[in-house]
Amino acid sequence: MLAYAPITRRAAKVMDAYLADRKVVDLERPLFRPRRDSDYRKNSLAENFRDIRNLVFANDPRTLMDIRRSGALAASAGEVDPKALSDVMGNTISESKALQRTYTPAQIATAAKLPEARRKGRRARAANESGS
Repeated sequence: MLAYAPITRRAAKVMDAYLADRKVVDLERPLFRPRRDSDYRKNSLAENFRDIRNLVFANDPRTLMDIRRSGALAASAGEVDPKALSDVMGNTISESKALQRTYTPAQIATAAKLPEARRKGRRARAANESGS
C-alpha cells in the first residue's frame, strides 16, 4: 500500500539535498535507501532511526511508532477524517478498531491539548539545552 503525506518546507529542502546527490534510475525501488545502499530489510529503518536518534537526542527512548502515534493523536484532536488519516498513515485505521485504540485512544478531549503542550515542551527543552 502506498502512503502519501504532506511535508514541511524544511523536509522538502532536506529531500532535495538528498536527491541532488543521487540519480534515481529505478522508480520501482524505494527512493530512500539504508546507509549500505541495499534494500531495506524488515528492521533496517528502525535500526537507522535508533542510531540517528541516539546521535541527535541522546537517551531519548522514542520509536518510530511513537512518532506515528503522536501525529495521529494530533490529527484526531483536530478532527481529521478517519479515511484521510488512513490514507496518510498507509493503513486501514478508519476500519480497524485495534489500530484506532493504538493510535487514537479515547481521550480525544485530552489529546486536543496536545499540540500546544508539545510546543511548550519543545520551547522548554530548547531553553534547557541552550542554558537560558
